Amino acid sequence: MQDQILKRKGILQQYIYWAMIGILILLWLYTVCDKLHDFDAFRISMLAQVFSRPYAIALTYFLPSVEWCSMCLLLFPRLRMAGLYLSALLLLAFTSYVAFVVLGFFPKRPCICGGLFRDLS
Repeated sequence: MQDQILKRKGILQQYIYWAMIGILILLWLYTVCDKLHDFDAFRISMLAQVFSRPYAIALTYFLPSVEWCSMCLLLFPRLRMAGLYLSALLLLAFTSYVAFVVLGFFPKRPCICGGLFRDLS
């Protein structure tokens, strides 16, 4: 009886693990495709953020590249842990940025970021 419970718990953990990997892969695939599909709008949106112009230009190219790398790392078993750490870092950075905006740390609310700030204004 105890062995069956442990096996079920292991199976549940595997389902959660694979669901998490799949969701992250889809998240990064969507964000990269969205940014690259309308790159000019993404670039303009980044330039409207609170960052300095050179920093915004660098982020315009850096973010899709890092998101693509994160997605690719998640696809390969030997690199998956690095992909999980990179995903966690990206999600933490985005969440921190949103928190700073919502808490009023910036003099102005930036323009739309994935449609999130449109509803906050």
